[in-house]
Amino acid sequence: RHRRGCARLFLAGEALTAALVTGAGGFIGSAVVKALLHAGWEVRAGYRRTRPSGGIPVVLDLEDGSTFERALEGVDALFHFAALVDPEAPASTLFRVNAEATGSLWSAAREAKVKHALYCSTVAVYGLLAGRAGHVDESVLPRPVEAYGRSKLEGERLAVGLPTSIVRPAAVLGPGENTTFGATLRSAAVNRLALAGSLASGAFSFVHVDDLARAAVHLVDQGHLGTYNVAVEPPVSFDAAAAAYESVLRRSSGSHWRARALAQVSGFMRRHPGTLGAIRRIGGERLFFTVGRPGMDVTYSANRLGSTGFEFRHVQFEDALAACL
Repeated sequence: RHRRGCARLFLAGEALTAALVTGAGGFIGSAVVKALLHAGWEVRAGYRRTRPSGGIPVVLDLEDGSTFERALEGVDALFHFAALVDPEAPASTLFRVNAEATGSLWSAAREAKVKHALYCSTVAVYGLLAGRAGHVDESVLPRPVEAYGRSKLEGERLAVGLPTSIVRPAAVLGPGENTTFGATLRSAAVNRLALAGSLASGAFSFVHVDDLARAAVHLVDQGHLGTYNVAVEPPVSFDAAAAAYESVLRRSSGSHWRARALAQVSGFMRRHPGTLGAIRRIGGERLFFTVGRPGMDVTYSANRLGSTGFEFRHVQFEDALAACL
């Protein structure tokens, strides 16, 4: 089978042509389906509730192992992007969905003779890394401090038994982004980045969802195993991010009139940090919990991914930000 735009990987003389994507109806999974179809794969799109728009839909419930066998039948490569990301979920539920189900899925994939699997983890596995100098690379020992990060790290440990690649993306931005951060950007209820006066000298890492999807396909297509951070380099400074946020909101559509007004206010606050204290004193503490979240100024190295020949296409934060609105 001809594969458009990328080299074909051969294992035991056989090309990989059929893929299963879990979470195919979600923000990242749907981008992976699109990237695979563009690269010439036959795609089985696994979903639980949200029916995917591309590929061949197949029901796959991480909490129901009986759905695994049918979903994996005839599959060469597994792309596992389904996960529970709710920070309010009980730790036991996070571990059941993100870790235990991953172990069961890998066992089923091994039985189904899957040749290569990819697990989507997160940079949250690294933890706070207070005072860490330079960008965090894959040699740093993970030490997650909250239940979600711990569940994803345990998922990494249980993704065994067949050739496996692991990706650890930084903050993912792009069309359809549906996390709390993305909802905040779209509604413009609070300009969290522009109000980050205390972090103005810091920076953070991000990746566009299309680049994350392309990286996943690239690693499997080229047969690269191991763990890879996925983050644009250099990271974006909070000050530059604030300016980008203002720019994006200023040129947003008429439905974002509130956003444009907030852009003006936020720009003033960023230039006059003393006003932040006044807002806090009149009850604005709620507005800044994201700004002060530990670990926000940790940045990540994607040199290992770059060494495989992968190149990011979306390196401008403003463009990635605009895609979320």
